Amino acid sequence: MKKFLLLLFIYFSATYGYSQSLSLLNESGPVKNNSTLIFSATNTSDEILSEIYIKNISNEDIAVKLKKIENYTVENSTNVMCWGMCYGPGTYVSTDSVVIPAGAINEADFAGHYMANGNAGLSSITYVLFNVDNPSDSVSFSVNYVAYEQRNISLTDADGNLFDNTVITKMGSPDEEILSEVFVKNNSGNPKSIKLQKIENFVVENSMNVMCWGMCYGPGTYISSDSIIIDAGAINESDFSGHYNANGNAGLSSITYLFFDINNPDDFANFTVLYNVSGVGVNDYDKNLILSDIYPNPANDVVYFDYDISCSNNFDNKVVISNLLGETISIVNIEGLKGRFVYNTSDLKSGIYFCSFINSGRIVNTKKMIVNH
Repeated sequence: MKKFLLLLFIYFSATYGYSQSLSLLNESGPVKNNSTLIFSATNTSDEILSEIYIKNISNEDIAVKLKKIENYTVENSTNVMCWGMCYGPGTYVSTDSVVIPAGAINEADFAGHYMANGNAGLSSITYVLFNVDNPSDSVSFSVNYVAYEQRNISLTDADGNLFDNTVITKMGSPDEEILSEVFVKNNSGNPKSIKLQKIENFVVENSMNVMCWGMCYGPGTYISSDSIIIDAGAINESDFSGHYNANGNAGLSSITYLFFDINNPDDFANFTVLYNVSGVGVNDYDKNLILSDIYPNPANDVVYFDYDISCSNNFDNKVVISNLLGETISIVNIEGLKGRFVYNTSDLKSGIYFCSFINSGRIVNTKKMIVNH
């Protein structure tokens, strides 16, 4: 009997006991694991610095190493990572570890340095901090480094970070509206008349979206009929919003918003929103789904999550793995109503993916998955 209870304890520990000993913070407070942060510069010759704090939330000292994953980078740009010491651009795993005492916060040892070297564009780099004694015990975050020479039109968030030519993700459920907002700045010395264009890269069937620029337009309008004058050096903080309604349909939709000078359409700025809608909350069945977090996350050669969908009589369940562009990488059928999903990630390139659980042809839950090798 004791042996049986011991085996049962080991099983549940292995299946549901996955825990994380590290967490992320910055000056504003906690940063969620697998978050994407934006750091920007308006001069392609300036270095962009990213910093974050790492906390040991366990009761034991932990030796931590750092790994860097270049999801995509601008050609001829360079980047280095610092963890205790700074490493060259070609180093992707720190040779030395930094010991973080139990309960302590390390505020000084991490830094990411990005040099555009005169090349404008967006580079995405993921940083993974992991326990040397248990590499699956890790925490990660991605940084979008945005470097541009000052344009006449630029886009920023409320903190002043550039959104020009960036891709941001907005999460939501099928029964709620998802809102995207951005500030539009006129960097020139003269007033500019700005119009808005909407580009649907791909959208979920039967979803609906509208754009607002001074006034709100119907779903079938892709260029605003009216322009808005932004004075020299001024920022328009109130006239733009993007509204997305899934209408009960889960999935990924990608929409680009482009702001242009009507007197010089080549003078523009744009950003893309990836609306990621899961099916959680559609009905009582969806609310009763039991799906664990993906682990380990980041993953190297294999990823897992545990599921219990025994409340359903429908056996048509599958998992779809897709990339940031919404392209399907693979589809895996789920056998049975309770168990553990296992997926081999060894053939995937390092980067960010989405793992969507589908029941009866609709997505009921989508989770972010990071792969690093």
